[in-house]
Amino acid sequence: MQQALRKRAERVPLPETPVDQEKDGIWIIDMEGKTVYASARMAEILLTSPLEMMGRSAFVYVFPEDLDTAKRLFEFKKSGDANSFRFRLCRQDGSPIFVDVQGTPMHNSIGRFTGIVGTFRTIEKHKP
Repeated sequence: MQQALRKRAERVPLPETPVDQEKDGIWIIDMEGKTVYASARMAEILLTSPLEMMGRSAFVYVFPEDLDTAKRLFEFKKSGDANSFRFRLCRQDGSPIFVDVQGTPMHNSIGRFTGIVGTFRTIEKHKP
């Protein structure tokens, strides 16, 4: 199914939306942590493209030493936690980037967890 989504996305270019013009990245993952939507800004933050992110696990963008923490945060979100947090992500080129994350759990009409919609803002380095 993920390949079908990618092929469709290749054939049908998505129009730019106001979300794509924001300074915050928008990233939606499903109940397994796989990307179902990434704004152009989110892909830019990770030095990749929305198409490359489609269907990939969000954990691909986590450093190995941060994986346990990332999985724990995912479990918190699954249980309904909507608190924001700061996290280090691994960009496509292997470089780190720190982001403030507002992740909101999504549920279907019967209350079953279906994924997370997240807003990601990069942390600017403070000059001494």
